[in-house]
Amino acid sequence: MHRSHTRFSVCTHSAFAFLVVCATTVWAQTPVDSGQGVLAHSADLAANFGYSNLPGADGKNHVNFGASAGVNLTPNISILGEYTYTPMGSLSGVAFNSQLFGVATRLNFAPSRRMVPYALVGFGFDRLNGSESGVSVSANGSYVAVGGGASIYFGKGWGVRPEFRWERQDLTFAGLYSDTNVIMGTGSVFYQWGGRNPRRPNLAQK
Repeated sequence: MHRSHTRFSVCTHSAFAFLVVCATTVWAQTPVDSGQGVLAHSADLAANFGYSNLPGADGKNHVNFGASAGVNLTPNISILGEYTYTPMGSLSGVAFNSQLFGVATRLNFAPSRRMVPYALVGFGFDRLNGSESGVSVSANGSYVAVGGGASIYFGKGWGVRPEFRWERQDLTFAGLYSDTNVIMGTGSVFYQWGGRNPRRPNLAQK
């Protein structure tokens, strides 16, 4: 267990250092009025891959996969729905997985930049599943999340989104209650379309 947490810590800090260097470089090279950034009334779709310290049935930490979709109400506020799937290994022949279904809000800072840092808060439904030979059982609960990251644009409307978050996951099964504090790091590829840039006037109206 100690070795697993040490490996997670090393990977997390290494990834964070790499992302800080990349983000700082992009930030310095991009003018404010470049036309990049979060556009009001635009849609946003992302697919992500990550790793957390959520222990599995086999006592190990596991990767997770997910997706999100939402809308940027204003350049500073984004609302989205999110889904995360985590395979959790097996115990005594029973395979386990965790699924999170929720909503989140991103508060975007410096939204007209090519690199847009943000803070995040979210909550939703937590489901732990176990299955063997076609028979399955599940435990249900909820989660809350806080964190932050940055949307880094590499082209018009698309880019990558590193993110770190803390989650509180609660589950109830057969009268038993459990709670887990989870630290998660993810990397997403996102695409944004539609919307408008308030810095650029609509010439068609003149």
